[in-house]
Amino acid sequence: MDDKENLQLSNILKHIENFYLDNDQRTLLDWLIWAQKRFGLGTPFRHSLKQIEKETGVKRKKQEKTFTEFSGNGEKQEKSNGWLELGRTQFERRLYSTFFINYMLLHECLMQYIALGTATFEMYDEQIRQLAEDQKKAQKPETRRQQQERKERERKVNDLIQRLNATFNERRRMYNNGDLTGEIPTRKYSESSLSFNKTQKRKLANAMNVYNQNDINYAFLAYYDKVLKDKIHPEDILNLFLSKNEDG
Repeated sequence: MDDKENLQLSNILKHIENFYLDNDQRTLLDWLIWAQKRFGLGTPFRHSLKQIEKETGVKRKKQEKTFTEFSGNGEKQEKSNGWLELGRTQFERRLYSTFFINYMLLHECLMQYIALGTATFEMYDEQIRQLAEDQKKAQKPETRRQQQERKERERKVNDLIQRLNATFNERRRMYNNGDLTGEIPTRKYSESSLSFNKTQKRKLANAMNVYNQNDINYAFLAYYDKVLKDKIHPEDILNLFLSKNEDG
């Protein structure tokens, strides 16, 4: 079966009842699977959400919500174990979304999207298993230069995390002293630290491709002041802040 026949399998097979996804989610799942193959199995690819809307008919807001859920950071985190890596990058003065599909992880959670034991599941299972094997072969070991670049990125991310933690505790102290609200609060905050998971560190690194450390730190300061002043109520402080950073 060639790529043309593979595209949008859910629509071709008309096994809609076998999916646990809505029409837009199915369309985006298909688009991601075959876009990664088209652009190269071993590396992330960039694409604008505007162009994706032209290709799929799915509106930007639904794209953002679906991609976030596929990455394991949406409201339905149990529906994904992070098989989609999302990022942002600038190219020729334009901001693009970047994507990378880990086919092995997608294969592991396929039954969360498609009913097990159906012809549709068997079709996707076979295709994605093969793509996972091809992707493993396509990924080359890091060169010494790539290792150095990766370690430098990690160092910069860790430096920024330290800076954000310093801002986090500084604003807590100011809140406790009444400097942010003009009055001493009855409930005070003790010093603590922000705990970044692997996905959040990756999002922070992606933000650093677009913004400098000063901009990110200032944005966090303004954001966390709103949290302390009870103007916003995030379930997870970092997830909401990093999602805002991705949206620009």
